[in-house]
Amino acid sequence: MDASPAASSRGIRGPVAIIGGLIVVVVLLVAFVLASNRGPAVYPVGSPEAAFQRYLAAWDAGDFPGAYAAFSSRIRTRVTLEDYRAMAPRYTYGGSDQQRVVLLNANVREPAATLNLRVEHWSPGGGLSGGSSWSATTSVAMVKEDGAWYVDDYLAGVDQLGYMP
Repeated sequence: MDASPAASSRGIRGPVAIIGGLIVVVVLLVAFVLASNRGPAVYPVGSPEAAFQRYLAAWDAGDFPGAYAAFSSRIRTRVTLEDYRAMAPRYTYGGSDQQRVVLLNANVREPAATLNLRVEHWSPGGGLSGGSSWSATTSVAMVKEDGAWYVDDYLAGVDQLGYMP
């Protein structure tokens, strides 16, 4: 006995709906991945955010003299480049920990600014565990000296270092 045209179309709808649903899921996943990997934000030249971004780029590249140069005169007066170079590698974490720094907001009242940040960490895991992730908030003080912004906290990456020699 032949199936009616209505029964035949119902038999096709199920697989078509499943395939359509899978396509939608794939498109959403691709959009999510592209949105989460869009790279660093771009801040106006001469802003405290751009100055901190340059500091962080130097730090991430292992350019300790470049990171040190981003410090305010107050920090550089209390800590020498040699002291910073000796201390800084202890805070690179050997690359086992990944992080992303997100600017939550900036409170700018020249000649000072405070950048409020969320630092998102993730560590890769083996097998089915998928690793782990966590986040923390912190703030970084900035100061404007001679027309340029500098980091006015003693930092290694985004870690606050309370002790200055």
